[in-house]
Amino acid sequence: MKTWHILLSSVTAMLLSGCGGTSDNFTSSQAVGGYIILDTKGGNIPYPNDILFAPTETEPADGTVNIPFDPDSSDAGVKSALNTLDGFSTTAPITVSVSSDINSSTLPGNIHLYKVAATDSNATSPIPMVETITSELQFGQDYVATYSNGKIAILPLKPLESHSHYMVVMTNGIKNNVGESIAPDYTTTLLINNTHLFDNEGNPAIILDSDPETNIATLKILAGLQQLTQQMLAVANKDEGISASDIISIWSFTTQTIGDVAQAFADQNYSQAVLGLQDTNLTSKDILMAAGYDVNESMAGIAKVYAGTLSNLPYYLGIPTETDPTAPLHKSFEFENGNNLPKVEANVTIPVLATVPNSASGCTKPDNGWPVVIFQHGITQNRTNLLPISESFAKICYAAVAIDLPLHGIDDNTSKLYMSNIERTFDVDYVTQDSECNTIAAQPDGKPDCSGTHYINLKSLLTARDNMRQSTSDFIALKNALGTAIGVKFDASQVSFVGHSLGAMAPFGFLTHRKLDTVVLANPGGGIAELLNNSPRFGPVIEAGLAAEGITKGSPEYDSFMLATQTIIDDADPINYAEMTAANQKMLSFEVINDQVIPNSVETAPLSGTEPLLGLMEAKNISDYAIPALVTLETNNTATRFTDGTHSSFLTPDVPSVMTEMQSEMATFILYKGEKVNISDDSIIK
Repeated sequence: MKTWHILLSSVTAMLLSGCGGTSDNFTSSQAVGGYIILDTKGGNIPYPNDILFAPTETEPADGTVNIPFDPDSSDAGVKSALNTLDGFSTTAPITVSVSSDINSSTLPGNIHLYKVAATDSNATSPIPMVETITSELQFGQDYVATYSNGKIAILPLKPLESHSHYMVVMTNGIKNNVGESIAPDYTTTLLINNTHLFDNEGNPAIILDSDPETNIATLKILAGLQQLTQQMLAVANKDEGISASDIISIWSFTTQTIGDVAQAFADQNYSQAVLGLQDTNLTSKDILMAAGYDVNESMAGIAKVYAGTLSNLPYYLGIPTETDPTAPLHKSFEFENGNNLPKVEANVTIPVLATVPNSASGCTKPDNGWPVVIFQHGITQNRTNLLPISESFAKICYAAVAIDLPLHGIDDNTSKLYMSNIERTFDVDYVTQDSECNTIAAQPDGKPDCSGTHYINLKSLLTARDNMRQSTSDFIALKNALGTAIGVKFDASQVSFVGHSLGAMAPFGFLTHRKLDTVVLANPGGGIAELLNNSPRFGPVIEAGLAAEGITKGSPEYDSFMLATQTIIDDADPINYAEMTAANQKMLSFEVINDQVIPNSVETAPLSGTEPLLGLMEAKNISDYAIPALVTLETNNTATRFTDGTHSSFLTPDVPSVMTEMQSEMATFILYKGEKVNISDDSIIK
């Protein structure tokens, strides 16, 4: 097979040289019903595809994806990021172009997705070779297929397995809207029929290009693809009895490795961070009232506030310096010598906020210290989000500790809780923002940028992914530091986790590997790319940002960017950890129907939103129990769906009844160690 690998060495450069839509020497008269497209000149190939592991003219094969690109092109950053991966998305659509409109009702039974055994890509054998079919995924259970805008899309209903091989087989029962059969295109016909591309003297037997040299080069590439195709056809026939004459398209792809970095953080089990806290002599009520919040009647002043730091914390992302002031915008994890643990950029000190029940709460500190909740705020927020929920913890005699997500923090340097020089925002000033923190110009305005402004980084998707992966390390270090905290005694054997919005999504790598007493997730979601794209809050921001780069919504380029975004973010996406986390924790999740930030679901992306995440976690609906009542739970994973409220109702009294019910359920779930939860107001529960 050595010759075949050499022949394939330039295949990606040929196949991805453009984005054309028709195939070589093919006319509609040869396939009146339309045809599947494999365009060797325009770069329109079934995707994802194992042939993209082949070396290019500038990059050797190394076991990672090798999509060719022009370093000066607008999409160079995205393709360069994709080329760091050892495979493709476990969650994104699998697509193939077709020349005519398709009757989607003919797709079931004619699109087959198989898990296969295959060789792994490496420097000497870059293209995985399919060896045998190990199982067939079930249409409607594991995936569905649909047609839209010239493409057939296979949509996973569950994440595909990490670092695994798959093969797609499409058969000739697929028809267009007038009942005519879809055929393979001319190029695919050459591959499936094993047509002689050269005569006995080695001269071209097929003319695909008027230039003789180009024609020969093209045929040599097709000869390599032909061998690959024939191997897959043989496997499909041997293992499933599918005849080559019934196949209109066949290809294989490999999924990327998911979870190795989170596992490396867990194995490292970093325990050298130091948690130090000091009493502010203020309650959470004091601070909120001083900030202008009307909590005089709703809060009792039973949670005293501590401020402090978590020091000696490993940070693996970019830190601004004089020589690289924009490091947080472009740096991502770096790995050495095949190690799954990234290289430490620096050991840093970050702010911490904690609350502890005071004497007015009626609680007495246990001999082993306070049982404790790790609290994580949402996107663009900061650690002070702990304050409005602190008394719900104090009422059950729990302390709570909060840190900021990467690139988040207190951006108001007049705040009593602001910590100069150690806020995780780094006090960067890259953009001009209005009073609502909307970015209005891409130049500094002399003020620190708002919390979380640069977290969702569309210009450096690897950085965006690693902003989330950093949290796994942060939470492990924080949890390990609880038992030796200075200033407050915590019971490190009684630890729960509460997260809101992004704070309910970023911890999944941590929650997969660390067993806690209980976990409460308010407004979580998965399938991040299309979640954001379809978010009423963030979708327009993303659309405007991409439009400024010349990528308009609805265009093939926009769809390709979303697909690439999901592929790159996959290893940090909670959807890929949902089943493992659910098996490891007792969890209560909250969803607000018609959430305007995290959509409940996305019609065109079955793994995006809150519902797909809850489904994979097999969360039982609380309304399946007799409520209102103190419910004894039958499963480890439960969900409450609220018919009223907003994305912020978990923390703010925009709908007081919803905030009260959410926080009450959270508190009783934690108090009863996930065995029970109290439901008081079923009028707002679906």
